[in-house]
Amino acid sequence: MATGGNKDIAFAVGININAVKLISFTLCGLLAGLGGILQFCHLSSFIPSAGQGYELSAIAAAVIGGTLLNGGIGTIVGSFLGVLMINMINSGIVQAGASTYWYQSIVGIIVIVAVAVNIYITDRFNFAGKKKNV
Repeated sequence: MATGGNKDIAFAVGININAVKLISFTLCGLLAGLGGILQFCHLSSFIPSAGQGYELSAIAAAVIGGTLLNGGIGTIVGSFLGVLMINMINSGIVQAGASTYWYQSIVGIIVIVAVAVNIYITDRFNFAGKKKNV
């Protein structure tokens, strides 16, 4: 997304694609390192498997926030709202006293529904938000 939906067009416009990729991956690495340091400060020890099992929740939060799985569409605000919704679902399941296995099942169902809605929206509308002529 940093270079746009089509990297060939971005290159033709004059965007240095390699520099944008380098900056993006460097920033991601720095933020991952910061996350590791914060996790160490919280637990007072290094646990390599501390984030294991959060993959489905991360994908679900992004998809619920409006990020398309094939790329090109998505916002930070939408992803943040997706994270809030996933955490509210988790808190609700804990408060209801349900098993943690239900959390993964419910998140999986939500991901399937969110992907179906994303596919419907991208088929029905183009990226500019205008209805396709069918």
